[in-house]
Amino acid sequence: MLALRQATSSNLEKVTGVPFKNPHFIKKELLVPLMTLNTSKSFSMNIENIVTEKNITHMEAVLDYCNRNDLEPDTVGNLISKSLKEKIEANARDLNFLPRQAQLPV
Repeated sequence: MLALRQATSSNLEKVTGVPFKNPHFIKKELLVPLMTLNTSKSFSMNIENIVTEKNITHMEAVLDYCNRNDLEPDTVGNLISKSLKEKIEANARDLNFLPRQAQLPV
């Protein structure tokens, strides 16, 4: 995972392979591959995409995301949204990792 540390022409030229004549004028499109916006919302969207692509549980998707991005699972705890926590908990209940709760018939 690449993070944008400094927007210098030499750093951007090394990463993107595009020579820059004016370091003060950098196209926004070139910064997108360099920046990873790790918000709870973007993290949840990434996890949902992995779940649908690979047909795996949400917990497996979080671990897969951490593995692909060289992250420790402990570090993404604050990125897990309330809805994602509920989905992980529901998956765990379905797999009998957690005790079942009484459900109202719908």
